[in-house]
Amino acid sequence: GIVLGIASLATARIVSRLGFDWACVDMEHSPQSATIMAEMVAAIGSSGMCAPLVRVPSHTNEWIRWAVDAGAHGIIIPGVQSREQMWRLVSACRNAASQSSSASFAPVSNAGRGTAHRSHAHLHEGTPPVGTMLLAPSSAGSDVLVIPQIDSHKAADNIEEILSVPGVDAAFVHPQGLCAHGGRVSPSAAGQAQVIPAETLDRILRSSHRLAVPLGIDSADGGAARVGARQGFRMVAVGNDVDVIARAAAEQLRL
Repeated sequence: GIVLGIASLATARIVSRLGFDWACVDMEHSPQSATIMAEMVAAIGSSGMCAPLVRVPSHTNEWIRWAVDAGAHGIIIPGVQSREQMWRLVSACRNAASQSSSASFAPVSNAGRGTAHRSHAHLHEGTPPVGTMLLAPSSAGSDVLVIPQIDSHKAADNIEEILSVPGVDAAFVHPQGLCAHGGRVSPSAAGQAQVIPAETLDRILRSSHRLAVPLGIDSADGGAARVGARQGFRMVAVGNDVDVIARAAAEQLRL
């Protein structure tokens, strides 16, 4: 998949037709409005090839509801640190999903859902090929994935409690956040890659395996994403739109 930080409907349309399994509209690190988010989600979902996800900027019910109403197939929630927080956030996502039929973004929601969601079913079944994400919410009657972001030492320490909350479908590891708490940045063949402390990574992977909750990771580039897939991550980002554009432009400039 790929993370979209630029508020651009054109970018959303283009990447959704390149063969990515998912594209995440990032509202945590980018000041995107609810309106542009809804339009980007609809553009991604209407491709019939790519599942739209949204990384919300906070834990408030409004942002979660707007993302669900827009037609997001999954909500990535940053800053989750405890079981209690996770219980409330699962409830907020499920309530938003159950009420979305009467939402103000209903036309966009209808356009955003459809073949992309059905074609990425069965996240918990089988072993996908490298780079493939298969989606299936764990809660019966819901079509919205609830995905806490593991982005701090406290979240990593409480990973077992967070993943064990009923309704958690996957978890998204954010290396930058974990590196700020004991990791390091080191060069790799694929460029600058964040290195998660080995003990922290092992704890996260073991908890994921024990509880059968798939993991995703926010990788710096395609090379780092492939490494993540080999480590056992099921949902890997190959980077974000800003870095992809910068690298491609710099490469062309060198020709």
